[in-house]
Amino acid sequence: MKLKLQLFSSLSDIVGKDQIELPFKKGDNCDDLKMTMALLFPGAIEKLKQVSLVVNQKMASWNTLLQDGDEVTFLFPAEKVSHDS
Repeated sequence: MKLKLQLFSSLSDIVGKDQIELPFKKGDNCDDLKMTMALLFPGAIEKLKQVSLVVNQKMASWNTLLQDGDEVTFLFPAEKVSHDS
């Protein structure tokens, strides 16, 4: 099973790309993804503590279960879009 990750700002600098695909196991959640990212990209762990999560274009939490083909985006506070009028 695979996830699509959208990376912005310093995370894309650390990884070297703004989009990557990562394998995961059934039952993994976003926290498991964070640990995988930390193992693959050691400089990412401190940055991942600062982000909000979006899974399939909906805000998510670290305990959100992942499914095959999910698209996960890590957003830093300055990158959040306001819907206020």
